[in-house]
Parts: sequence; structure tokens; C-alpha cells
Amino acid sequence: MVNDLILLFEVHQPYRISRKINEYLSLPRKIRPEELEHIYFDDSINKEIFERVYKKCYRPATQILIDIAKKSKENNKTFKVSFSFSGIFLEQAQNYVPDFLDLINKLIDLDAIELIAQTYFHSLVSLFESHDEFIEQVKMQVEKIQELFGIKPQVFENTEFIYNNKIATTINKIGFNTMLTEGTEKILGWRNPNNVYKAKNLNLKLLLRNYRLSDDIGFRFTSKSWTEWPLTADKYSDWIKMSDGQLIVIAMDYETFGEHHWPESGIHDFLYWLPIEIWKRNINLISPSEAIIKYTPVDELDISENNTISWADEERDVSAWLGNILQKHSFNTIESMEKLVKILNNKYYLRLWRLLTTSDHYYYMSMKGGGAGTVHSYFSHLNSPLEAFIIFTRIITDLNIRIQGELRKTTYLYYRLVQINVPDDFKFNFYRGLGEPLEISARNLVELINHLKHIDLTSIEFHMERGDIARWIRDILGDNELATRINKLKQLHGEKLRNALINTLQDRIKELSENS
Repeated sequence: MVNDLILLFEVHQPYRISRKINEYLSLPRKIRPEELEHIYFDDSINKEIFERVYKKCYRPATQILIDIAKKSKENNKTFKVSFSFSGIFLEQAQNYVPDFLDLINKLIDLDAIELIAQTYFHSLVSLFESHDEFIEQVKMQVEKIQELFGIKPQVFENTEFIYNNKIATTINKIGFNTMLTEGTEKILGWRNPNNVYKAKNLNLKLLLRNYRLSDDIGFRFTSKSWTEWPLTADKYSDWIKMSDGQLIVIAMDYETFGEHHWPESGIHDFLYWLPIEIWKRNINLISPSEAIIKYTPVDELDISENNTISWADEERDVSAWLGNILQKHSFNTIESMEKLVKILNNKYYLRLWRLLTTSDHYYYMSMKGGGAGTVHSYFSHLNSPLEAFIIFTRIITDLNIRIQGELRKTTYLYYRLVQINVPDDFKFNFYRGLGEPLEISARNLVELINHLKHIDLTSIEFHMERGDIARWIRDILGDNELATRINKLKQLHGEKLRNALINTLQDRIKELSENS
């Protein structure tokens, strides 16, 4: 039987993309970078939804927790809850309902809350090949928590509990020794989720969410077809007490309490009575930081990138965001823009790009059916996954064009040609002839030169005759001057062509490097 319980609430609201994007971008005027956020994203719907959820969930649910915290002091009971706020949620709270932050501060004053770190933009950047942006967003969220509440989080939970060994290594490297993730059978097998584990080869303790008990509240509370409906606090507390293991982690969206399940469902009464019933069974409500001091890991978990887990959908993997070609294309495009937007070093473009890494945009593009499909459509403010993709693509295309336009200036050309890898859809693919691909490709000028040194001359002459290399350099890499120089080499053949082509490319790199 367990004696300890962790209650964790993930709290996030996205900046939702605007369905009026085409209308705004077709206006016959120049739009400044600082104006784009209010064009790409729908301020009115963001405010409307935030204020509605505050009234139905954030305010009443948090007031219940404050009342319970006071009751725990009076009765000498342990009471801790944990909250993981995205940075963009906290921004909206500051702008729309700053009273909510006062409520959280009351829980802090009562020593009844632990604040958990996550990514600032509730993003998918932990799935990027490079973790530079992932680290930056975590640090941004930690700084935001410190700014608003004077507390530095010591425990981490990734967006939607996404986890693998690579993510664990990064989180451990930047100073965390505890992380929360999903307790799915995919990684546990016969092992019990109600125990503390550790990451592979790391000093990183893992607390695993009991997804069955969590989903009993999060998804099944209002389901009258569920054999256990109605769910009461005393029944639920019995289930917890009868569970085996060291402790239980119950984690869900905070919006469960009043927005996903409306107040008239009895969800607020359940939240109020749950701690009281838990105390009756001599179970302590503790924080993650307290749990890792108290308990020793029972085993090590090894989760490769190919087996990345999350708490989303029945699959509990990343298919909620990357399960179809629309989602993957959008994600790959955003990832490919990272170096471009950071070289440009414009704070408005960087923030816009980061806002487009938020997981919700990809979630809305899911085409899953059944129960998962119903949940995805419930959260979306858009009519369909296809509409979500079209609007998102319109936005990232516009942003990309603006960034590319800045980078086409001579100052940035060296970085663009040499240091940036174009997306896979835009790389240069070598052919020996029509319909004869060589399965060799280049993503920047350096890779192009390296291939030209060794590739069959037939391929070089084929592409030069068609103008493919010059066209790629002009249209994809954005260097008109170099494209013109390449076109002048068309009359050459054989090794003379190869050498002249390589020398021309190398001379251009040297020229741009000296001017950068």
C-alpha cells in the first residue's frame, strides 16, 4: 500500500493562430516585424478563452486548494500540490487576469505548492536534433518563474511529459536531478509505475505518472458509460490506498477542474473532498522534491529516441503531434528555420518563430479518429486538421519569406550559403540522367563542393546543361551573383568543368567570408 501521493497540474494556454491571416497579409501596406504577432495570432480569441477558463477553472479550483491548504495547517496535515506553468500561460495571466498570480502567491505563502520547470513556449523543441533551443526555452521558463514568484524550480517536466534518453541527458546537464514522465507499459513492462526510477547512466531520478488513475479524473469523470461512474473522492481514495508501490503520481491538465469537466459535473466538489479523504487513509500529499529525498530508485529506464514517450493519446508517444505528413512537414520546416532566425538576431522574428514551436499548433493537425480524434478536435479553435495546416503553413511561409529577405542581404549570405542546412524538401539531389537518381544530396554550398569533387562527371554535365545548379543557388540559397557565375561555365566539359565549378564556388565562399 502506498502512503504518499503527488498531485501535479500542467497549466498552459497557447497563442492561437489567426483564421484571418490571409485578410491581413493581403493589405496593401508594409507590415513591420513588431506588428506581426497581432496578425499571426488571434488576440481576441486568446483573451476570450483565457478569461472563460479563469472563471470556470483557474479561480474556483485554486481557491479550493487555498482553502484546503489552510485546513491542512489547522489539522496538522501534509498538503502540497505541484504546478507546471508554461511561460506563455504566465504572460497571458499577467495581461488578462493578474488576480490569478495573486492566488498562486497565496499557495506559496501557505507553503502548499511546488513550481515545476518546463519549456517556456510549451513546445516540441526537445525533439529537434539540436537541443540548443530546448535549453534556452527551459532557462526562459525558469527565469519567468523566478521573476513572478521568487522561486527557482528544481524539478522538470517536459511538454506533455515527452521523454527519451537524449532529453534526460540534456535536462540533467543543465542542473536538474528530477524529472516527471509517463508510466506506460511500453517502457515499464511488468514493472510498477508507482515507484521512483532513474534515467539510464544519469543522476536523474524519474517520477512516473500513474496514467490510469490520472485519466480516471482527466477523461472519465463525466463519462456516464463508465462502469465506475460517478467517481467520488472516497472511492478514488480507496483505489489509491490499495495500490502497490512507493508512491503515486497523479498528473493532468489543470483545466480538468472546471473547463474540461464543467463545474455542474461536481468536479470542484471532488477536488475539495479528495485531500480530506486522502488524509483519512493516512496518505500524505507531498511534492516531487520531497518524494526524491524520501525514496530510492528501484530500477533504471532506457528509452531511445525511437521509443520516445508522452502522456498523449492511447499510443503515449509523439504521434499526437508528428503522426501524419502535414504535422511532420510543419515541424521539419520550423526546425530548419532555427539557425536562420538566430543568425538574423531580430527579437521580433525570433519570438514569432518560438511561438510557432508551441505543441498545440501541431496537435490541431492530427487526423486520428475515434476517441483521440474527438479530443484533438475539442481543443482546436479551427474547423479541421486541414484548415490548421493551411493557416499554419501560410504563417510560416510568410515568416520564412521575411527572414529570407533579410538574409539575402550581402551581410548574411556567407552564413546562408555555408552554415545553414536547407530543409530536406529543398536540398540539391544529384542525378546521372532523367529518372536516374544517385541518392546523393547537398544541403549547403560546402556539401555541394564536397560532392562535386568525387561525383561522376556525367552527373555534373547533366545538371550544368539543364541549369540545375545555378537555379538551386539562385532560388533556394538566394545568391543571384553566384548563380550568374555558374551559368557562364556551361561551355566547359569534363574535368575542366568540375575544377572550374569547384573553384568558382570556393572563391565565392572566400569572398563572402571576408565581407561577413
